[in-house]
Amino acid sequence: MDEKFKKEIFEDLRKIDLTGKIKQKIGLSYLSWADAWELIKERYPDSELIIKTRKVVTTETYSLVDEGITKTFSHTYENEVPYFTDGKTCWVDVSLRIKGEVEAEPFYAITNNKNLSVAYNNITSTDINKAIQRAFVKVCARFGLGLYIYQGEDLPSSEKVVINFKDISANCDRYKVVALDDQGFETLRQTVISQLTKYSAYENKEILNYPTKILGGQRVSQITNSSTNAEILQKLNYYFGELDKIFAANNS
Repeated sequence: MDEKFKKEIFEDLRKIDLTGKIKQKIGLSYLSWADAWELIKERYPDSELIIKTRKVVTTETYSLVDEGITKTFSHTYENEVPYFTDGKTCWVDVSLRIKGEVEAEPFYAITNNKNLSVAYNNITSTDINKAIQRAFVKVCARFGLGLYIYQGEDLPSSEKVVINFKDISANCDRYKVVALDDQGFETLRQTVISQLTKYSAYENKEILNYPTKILGGQRVSQITNSSTNAEILQKLNYYFGELDKIFAANNS
């Protein structure tokens, strides 16, 4: 491997200005696979995307009734599938070759839109396709393209903020609550559900530590109006409001 040549490729791709190509989804910045592939092929037309596969043998059994007699038939065939599994979760193995140099993402997890692993028995072709596209973009970043989007624990720079969860939680516990009528309670309940849904998608799982603690196993969608539950909702609303301020300030 020519490390000097590989460094030249890295420096060439890293300097590409992605202004206008960076997109946002659930608060995260990303480069689409189509834009990444176009930029790579413009500079290095012989680039090759490599998706590893494995063989899977499938046997299908079916029955037919002929003149009152049931006959059972089976058919066995072999497929190449572009994902791997440990029997519980799944991942894809994607590489990119540029001018003979290779970068790889051999264990890119197949996840849902909340970045949680999809169970093996729930995997769909759509899940696999999306994982391959995401893995490809990450491999491009290993070559330098869009690397500045990623910081720290593979979080986009817009997510890399310092959050003092201890102080926020302490302020929540001191937050002055007020009594809510049924309509006010329901409105706040729906607001908190929306906030929880949004922040559940963030990769920084510390965000949910305080809500998990204060809810104590309850589901917001199932709680009813009471002084205790009204207090919980108001504290959570304050908590997520503080996070909103921090992320808004970071992105301004």
